Amino acid sequence: MQGHNVLKGLALGLLLPVVAGCAGADGDAGKDGKAGANALVSLTDEPAGTNCANGGQKVEYGADLNGNKKLDDDEIEGTKYVCNGADGAKGADGADGAKGADGADGATFATLVNVTPEPFGSTHCPYGGTKVEVGLDNGDGGETANDAILGAGEVDSTTYICTLAKRVFVTSTTVAGDFGGVSGGDAVCQGLATDAGLTGTYRAWLDGDAGDLAPTHVAATNTSGLFVLMDGTLVTSAAISLTSGALAHAIHITEKGDTAPANTLVWTDARPGGAASGLDCNNWTSAASTDLGGYGDPTSTGSAWTSDNFATCDSKNALYCFEQ
Repeated sequence: MQGHNVLKGLALGLLLPVVAGCAGADGDAGKDGKAGANALVSLTDEPAGTNCANGGQKVEYGADLNGNKKLDDDEIEGTKYVCNGADGAKGADGADGAKGADGADGATFATLVNVTPEPFGSTHCPYGGTKVEVGLDNGDGGETANDAILGAGEVDSTTYICTLAKRVFVTSTTVAGDFGGVSGGDAVCQGLATDAGLTGTYRAWLDGDAGDLAPTHVAATNTSGLFVLMDGTLVTSAAISLTSGALAHAIHITEKGDTAPANTLVWTDARPGGAASGLDCNNWTSAASTDLGGYGDPTSTGSAWTSDNFATCDSKNALYCFEQ
């Protein structure tokens, strides 16, 4: 049995070299494999926030599996952030630059002022006044420069200083002749004006024994003599009108803006020229039926407005009140 195995081994030893020496030729080369997918990268701005405190760039990458040359959401394999650094500290201010050269001096023109009267009834000053124009003598508007004349084209600003009108009214209430003298009449006027919400000081148009003359009493602080009714209607435009018997309008409006009742009379004791008539209810302290006081007619624009007739001092009449 052992001899049989020896023979078998010898036979295999002789056969193997023969098999090795008879190998066949190389086969044909295989086909190329499919091309791999391209890698894509997408860059977008990243606002300041959790991923980048100071903002930066968001970098997304992946393979273009569908070959559309666009990195689709389902192709993103990873995301990175390239963040901006924080601002550095502010540097020191640089040194001031050299002072520039002074500009050339401009032309010099004199300032001129025109002062002219503003007529009564103008838009700017209903009761007249003064117009003040200011400008440079620089030839603007086609005018001649430096000719010492302020032409219309050179006027830079215009100011109006208007004459202020004072108010006058006939009282809405009446009093007997014992209202306490001229000063008492002033108190009546002031009280009614205050009650009506009027500002200013008011005096009564009255003559009295103490040398009080109505024209000077009511025009003491209004030398222009410009008075208007409560509705702005002109009564006088000059103090002389009060004694000339020529009012522009009757004084028939009360402090309340109402028309005085019919048959209203007004205590005055003032003649047309302003002098006292001597009929003043004993210097406006008497309400006796035996004493007399002069009165005016508030519907008149002639001399009767101040000197119409006289009445007994127990009569109740109104007063004229002039703003100061």
